[in-house]
Amino acid sequence: MFAFVENYINKSWETSHITIGIFEVHETTNATMVVQLRDLFIRYELLDKVIAYVKDKGANLNTLITTLTSIVSCVPL
Repeated sequence: MFAFVENYINKSWETSHITIGIFEVHETTNATMVVQLRDLFIRYELLDKVIAYVKDKGANLNTLITTLTSIVSCVPL
């Protein structure tokens, strides 16, 4: 299971966040994650707005990094 949380700076220059999606992944292949994340990025018009992403030390993060790199052009922090 993983969550997609958007962190951003609002119009008042305050940091904010919102959970956009929580996913249960039965199969941790790139194809499965790419489809779920791409649809989410398209639905919320985020493809050209993501400048960085933060990851923790979970076991399937190599798959997630590959997936995010295929969707947006940014690097992990």
